[in-house]
Amino acid sequence: MTSAINSSQDFFDTYAGEGGGGAPAFKFQNLGDTVKGVVVSTRPMEQTVFGSNPPRPIPDPKRPGQNKMQLQVILETNLRNWEGCNPGKDRDGNPEPASADTGSRAIYVKGWMIGAIKQAVLEATGKERGHLLPGDKIAVQFSESVDTGKGNPLKKFSANVVPTSKGAELFNQAEEEGANAKPANASAMSLDDEDDVEAPF
Repeated sequence: MTSAINSSQDFFDTYAGEGGGGAPAFKFQNLGDTVKGVVVSTRPMEQTVFGSNPPRPIPDPKRPGQNKMQLQVILETNLRNWEGCNPGKDRDGNPEPASADTGSRAIYVKGWMIGAIKQAVLEATGKERGHLLPGDKIAVQFSESVDTGKGNPLKKFSANVVPTSKGAELFNQAEEEGANAKPANASAMSLDDEDDVEAPF
């Protein structure tokens, strides 16, 4: 039976050592793909097996009945036209038009992404906390592809965080200035191109 993980803090505290709802998932397909935005909500959930959706068990006999967890993080971004994700679908299952894209994106924090984000939050907050809060500004990048010899390469990530309320303030300022959507790439890691905000890598 999976132990209760009730918050972002619980999730990062529990799973860092292991290496909202309705928003389309941002796809980290190519090396350098980056998404950035303001955290709207976080929700711990079980990982599922691709294609069949049963919970993914932890392969550890010392943890019987426990399933792998992930944190769904909903971001408000400047992305539009379904950039970085599959188009949403209407009630009949048909793709929605580009005009329906509000910029919301979901990322699913698991594996190597956990440590990258936790470290970014620790550095941004002076080690006052190691988990995400709504209002935090975050950028996550697919920064390294590692050949495991098993067909699918292992994805490693880098992250940068501006803690709330400064993160929300910077994002709102960018919105007011009419910031245009940009392709997801390495240059997007500089959060709002502010002089006092530098990526930690």
